[in-house]
Amino acid sequence: MWRKFNELKRHHKIGFGLLLAVAVVSFWRGVWGLSDMFLFPASPVVSYVASIVIGAATILWAHYIMEG
Repeated sequence: MWRKFNELKRHHKIGFGLLLAVAVVSFWRGVWGLSDMFLFPASPVVSYVASIVIGAATILWAHYIMEG
């Protein structure tokens, strides 16, 4: 299975790139919709600020893990 996957990746780079782009956008759309529904749904401003804080903390945490 991985062999076929690697062959697809090597021979069809544009198609593989488009497939990955659709996957990323679909995932992001799902996460965005869920956060709109469950992360402070009554207060959009608080939801946006909480999302920024969670995202920044995750990026800083990942950077710390990668460096250490």
